[in-house]
Amino acid sequence: MQNKNYVYLDFAASAPMCEEAIEAERLYEESPIAGANPNSLHTLGRMAYARLEQCRRDIARCVGGGFRPADVVFTSGGTESNNLALYGMAEGARDRDRNRTRVIVSAIEHDSELDVVPALRGRGFEVELARPNREGVVTEDAVRRLLGPDVALVSVMSANNETGVVQPVGKIARAAHQAGALFHTDAVQAVGHVPVDVQAMNIDLLSCSAHKFNGPRGVGFLYARRGIPLTNIIEGGAQERGKRGGTENTPAIAGMAAALREAVDHMAENTEKVTRLRETLIAGLSTIEHARLNGDRDRRVPGTVNFCFEGIEGESLLLLLDRKGIRYTELHPKNPMWWSMFCRPVRKRGTDDVHKHGYGWCGGTCRWGTTEKQRALDRYAEAMGAVVYVGIAADETARLEKEVKPYKRHPLAEWSMAEADCLAYCHERGFAWMEGDISLYDVLDRVSCWCCRNKNLKELRAIHDYLPDYWERLVAMEQVLGPMKKGKTLPEIGSSC
Repeated sequence: MQNKNYVYLDFAASAPMCEEAIEAERLYEESPIAGANPNSLHTLGRMAYARLEQCRRDIARCVGGGFRPADVVFTSGGTESNNLALYGMAEGARDRDRNRTRVIVSAIEHDSELDVVPALRGRGFEVELARPNREGVVTEDAVRRLLGPDVALVSVMSANNETGVVQPVGKIARAAHQAGALFHTDAVQAVGHVPVDVQAMNIDLLSCSAHKFNGPRGVGFLYARRGIPLTNIIEGGAQERGKRGGTENTPAIAGMAAALREAVDHMAENTEKVTRLRETLIAGLSTIEHARLNGDRDRRVPGTVNFCFEGIEGESLLLLLDRKGIRYTELHPKNPMWWSMFCRPVRKRGTDDVHKHGYGWCGGTCRWGTTEKQRALDRYAEAMGAVVYVGIAADETARLEKEVKPYKRHPLAEWSMAEADCLAYCHERGFAWMEGDISLYDVLDRVSCWCCRNKNLKELRAIHDYLPDYWERLVAMEQVLGPMKKGKTLPEIGSSC
């Protein structure tokens, strides 16, 4: 992905397809077997099946070989592979031994695993989180402390998607096997970037996604060692030897195999090049005051760097970087804000009937402005064992009652500071909340979301009079979301100012 107008640094989220993958897909689509069902018995179907089997052999060689290519199960990507691994292997292990009712998952797994945790608990499994050390490493000892004869499955990712830190999965797998448990690793960030050998590393299941190593989107695979108990999670088809129903996406699989061959064949030279660039970036960022590299300094995949900057709000920094042409990945809610605003199905109370989509203006019970973001942060904090400090004042009793969580602290309330005390404290120290040449607290009673429908008419008129840019944005939003206030539209409110 090259464009002189921007720098793309989000390959860990999704990388552009390499020429080899594009060519493999093109050749397949132009071949006589294009469109043929590889599970059909006719000649073209058998030819398509043979092409799939060649892809399995190619992929098997890229992750160490030494096992049956049939152990490679094609999926739609890393998320499906992780779900199949966690659900399928946990259920399968328990079916073999009813005492195996515990699952160990690292606290730094991707959401495609951590979001499965509540569902596993709902199916009767006890799930425990293995927490990383200060360097972002989930150690063998951390997992051993949780192991016991009732553990069915241990799952620890090969390389973290946020920090890039490579985990000691071989040692953890050995510890799991010694306790009679099975081992899975999410290797989405590792395969194609660092050497992976499922046999040497004692891996029972391994998840992978093609678009992380310049392959097509929407395709991946799960390595499932022969003989392990794996219950399928998709019914209605016997494809992939009964492990995953649904007609295989043969051209995308061909592109994935080609991309993985290219990545593995040129791994040494790519590693040298990318590591050099990574170290240059680390050296440059480290010169910034109050900058800190997150995760083990050396134990990481070549292309991932994770920094934090003391006193700098993350979202603001990301927006500034984007203006400079640098693309990024940010922590985001499960569904983006626009989905809540326009697409979320809204059901009539007490029924399953959808009567509209989207929540309209933020406020009341439809707080798309905060709820979606807060849920994502809460999941992250709980998984990481973090402490979240929330700025609710002592006189906001209703909010405090709703915010009782073991990982949340409310320092303002603990110090008995009411809202007025907080405002006075800030004014005494010179904080003016300036927007241009306007001090916001000189014209507004409460500085909050400018688009909040709970603003009273006085505050809306203040926005009209003193903040015309925001007023124009409010009017534009009203045209999409409907009237902001009952009885009057914003132009009517503005005309009376």
